[in-house]
Amino acid sequence: MDEESQSRVTQLLGWGIGLAVVGFGGFVASLMGATVQRMQSHGRDVSLYFYCALAILTFLAGLGMVVVGLLMGAGHAFGSNRNMPEQKSGAVYVVAVVITDKRGEYVYDMSMHDPDDLRYFVQIRFPNGTAREFETAYEVATTVGEGLYGNITYQGKWLSSFERVLVDVQRPVPPRW
Repeated sequence: MDEESQSRVTQLLGWGIGLAVVGFGGFVASLMGATVQRMQSHGRDVSLYFYCALAILTFLAGLGMVVVGLLMGAGHAFGSNRNMPEQKSGAVYVVAVVITDKRGEYVYDMSMHDPDDLRYFVQIRFPNGTAREFETAYEVATTVGEGLYGNITYQGKWLSSFERVLVDVQRPVPPRW
């Protein structure tokens, strides 16, 4: 999830929880006040019950915001990649390649498993410093290596291609004895 979407979901959840708490507290307070007012007026004045309804609507609006925020967050975390645009990025750095089996356990020797039974994950650091983890296919995972630089094509959380780029890295010159 990008930072803008994450900020939007966080604000939605924060405001929703705040509204729900205010609505619930307002309902309890206005219900007690309306009950006291009704008893003092011997059942003739029930105007404070309007505030109970308003507090219930505030609570429901807050609850709705929380549900929408949770659904948006879940959509980003577990959603489909089909609706996402295909993007390209250059000069990325491969931080890690992780292979797991169906149970989610790490696989250190791929030769002991059928490649179709494994899941392949690649953690990429972009030129701006942000890092993301992508799932990928066996064919792409075999071209990716930790510490490599390259150009990638991805769609959502799916890494569809990696092209290695040779980078001139400044290595320290050993001292002369």
